[in-house]
Amino acid sequence: MNESLAALLSLQEIDTKRARLLRDLQRIPREQQQRLAEVDAVRTRLERGREEGKRMRAEEKNLELEMKSRDEKLEKLRVQANMSRDTSTLLATNHQMQTIKDENAKLEDRALGLVDRINEVERDFDKQEKEVAKIQELYNAFAENCEKELAETKQQLETLDRDKSGVTVKVSREILETYNRLFQARDGLAVCPIDGDVCSGCSTVLLPNDLMKVKSAKDIIYCKSCSRALFVQK
Repeated sequence: MNESLAALLSLQEIDTKRARLLRDLQRIPREQQQRLAEVDAVRTRLERGREEGKRMRAEEKNLELEMKSRDEKLEKLRVQANMSRDTSTLLATNHQMQTIKDENAKLEDRALGLVDRINEVERDFDKQEKEVAKIQELYNAFAENCEKELAETKQQLETLDRDKSGVTVKVSREILETYNRLFQARDGLAVCPIDGDVCSGCSTVLLPNDLMKVKSAKDIIYCKSCSRALFVQK
């Protein structure tokens, strides 16, 4: 096989591995960020639940104070009713007392419903905290593996870059530029074997003269259709 063509095959193998590793360098941090976002989402839900619990506790306290205030007012009205000698005043006082009792009954129902809701929310806190801790533990292990994978990927890239430097010196600048352009344009397949008398890259049938030149392997022959460098698969 032509020395330059053999070098291009080696380059293509190296560049294919490099392309995969470069994709991994982008993929790994992206996946890590996605996992971290999942942890943050669970933690945010827990914090929102806590804030909601605090809000409901404050509302419960306000209801208690309001009912206490109404009870005090009710007691004053009772005293006033007991001391009253005027029928119309007594009737008005009793009406006020009944109104306060009705309002307190509504407040009490609301407070009881609120307490049930608070108890329900707070019962979930322990479960949610354990869930957060578990997810955080899993993320920490995942992040550690990501760091190891990134380090290994970078090391492999350095090795491939050294290998590539050793191969590129065997190819002329013109051939190398053509290869690089084809590698980008043809999805990483700049050099491909023939299948009988057909280019395996684009399925174009080679002219007899070109087929003979490919088989002789003296020069680099490019497919007239897709421009890929061709060789005979051993």
